[in-house]
Amino acid sequence: MKAISAFAAALTYAVVVGPTFAMADIGIDPDRGVFTLAPVLGPIMPGVVQVLVERPVSIEPELPSDLSSGPDQSIPPSPGPSSPRQSQLTPFRLHPPPPPQRGSGSGVIVDATAGLVLTNHHVVDGAERIGVRLSDGRGIAAHLIGSDEATDIALLRLEAENLVAVPTTDSGTLQVGDLVVAIGYPFGLEQTVTLGIVSGLGRSGIGWDYEDFIQTDAAINHGNSGGALVDTRGRLVGINTAIYSRADGNLGIGYAVPTRMALAVMAQLRAFGEVRRGRLGAITEDLTPDLAVALGLDPQRGALVTRVMENSPGARAGLRASDIILRVGDQALTSARDLRNAVGLAGVDAELALGVLRDGQPVIVMVRLQPSTVEAAGLYLLGAVFAPLTADHPLARHVTGVVVAEVEPDSPAERQGLHDGDVVIAINQKDIKDTQALRRALAALGPVAALTVVRGNSEFMVVLEREAR
Repeated sequence: MKAISAFAAALTYAVVVGPTFAMADIGIDPDRGVFTLAPVLGPIMPGVVQVLVERPVSIEPELPSDLSSGPDQSIPPSPGPSSPRQSQLTPFRLHPPPPPQRGSGSGVIVDATAGLVLTNHHVVDGAERIGVRLSDGRGIAAHLIGSDEATDIALLRLEAENLVAVPTTDSGTLQVGDLVVAIGYPFGLEQTVTLGIVSGLGRSGIGWDYEDFIQTDAAINHGNSGGALVDTRGRLVGINTAIYSRADGNLGIGYAVPTRMALAVMAQLRAFGEVRRGRLGAITEDLTPDLAVALGLDPQRGALVTRVMENSPGARAGLRASDIILRVGDQALTSARDLRNAVGLAGVDAELALGVLRDGQPVIVMVRLQPSTVEAAGLYLLGAVFAPLTADHPLARHVTGVVVAEVEPDSPAERQGLHDGDVVIAINQKDIKDTQALRRALAALGPVAALTVVRGNSEFMVVLEREAR
């Protein structure tokens, strides 16, 4: 009991003396004598909404018995309106259309005037209809402005009055140990609030292309996806996105897309309806302390350039293999993933100042990002960039398919063993003869992609999978 009292007293002290907090916002309720977050959360909870979606269910027509067996069941061309053969054809029997699949998640109103709502891509992906239910019970149709699978962020617009927005803040100010609150609609229940701490920052390996997750032990379950992660001042710091679970439920490990990333994606979705990513054209790996020692450098953290693609923006800017990129603008890099995130969110035609260590000397490399013709065509999957199989490839005379042009470091593709130069000849056992076939296959992909790969004289399978969200 003394420990609890001391904890509350310490929090009350921080509230009373802190420069930006007030006793009326957070601390001990003088009437009830309990520590509470209600004064902080009450005003913002109407800004967290339930997202309701309907997805179409496709069905195959049932063939009549006289057309469903035999050596040749193709329907012959019609010989004419009076043909007796035509009169023998039995129409297809179609079942009544099944009801649409319904699902739900959560969303956060971030602009009440414009009616803008952030949620997850996987919440609205494939939806035929989208709506939201506000905390006051109103149901409103929602318009999908744009969605970005690579960061799992989507942007909706509502046409409604008297909306409440959740204020946002820079997630870069978060520290491990900060108290945070998750707000959403788990399992389709009514609005639910859970409390926890920031368990970790800069988490990756979840299965998205661009990752910089906040990890929290605030309870997050299915249905919380797209909901709010807020600090104890009621400011949005992240969009709840994924959980780590072996039992399909909360185990105290949840992940949220930080506002620094979510708001950058939102700006592009609002402007273009999509994220137009620029490309640096450099392959990098983490500069770890051990690698720094091996290279005779002072211990540093950053991204070591191992290869610069020909005619790429990086090459034109003078970036070289063995350069160590320490900063992008005023953002210090701790890994190659940080560089990828910074480049991926900067947008096409953005000019970046790269702080580089070259031969022990600091250098500033100014690079203007250009669109990747490969990625712009949609030929990208979980860290692998694909390109046409050209005649100069050693396997071009032996197989048809597409070549893996680049594999991003520490991406799902790299972790599953995909290499530059591999030739993909099938996805999910469907032949991939060229980039057009690949584009169709990527558009139809579910959560798992089984790639049939040829490397040298070997043929094998690489399975790329996004973890449960």
